[in-house]
Amino acid sequence: MIVVSAASGANDLAEAAARVLTEDHHAGNAYDFTGALWTYPQLAETLTRVTGTSVTVHERQERLPGAQGWIEDQVRSGALERQTDDLQRVLGRPATSLEEALRALFGGSPA
Repeated sequence: MIVVSAASGANDLAEAAARVLTEDHHAGNAYDFTGALWTYPQLAETLTRVTGTSVTVHERQERLPGAQGWIEDQVRSGALERQTDDLQRVLGRPATSLEEALRALFGGSPA
């Protein structure tokens, strides 16, 4: 079983999946592939650095009703945060960082 996180780079996930499917020593193992944890303010900071355009986060003040509000509370409190070293162990190297992934997405350093 492989569980993945959106925070992981697609190339890292593809490489890890290929390894799991083609290397015999992974048979019977379960993996939870996650990338490094980051917050929206950290994302905004990194986007600003990578693109050269100021990016800010505006937090919503009112709580959403019902299940959406409950999920938002869980996210804000960190209750849903999960990080493993499974991806790094399968790759045999550190996973792609948020900044590296954004630089690849936006084509390198700002002019």
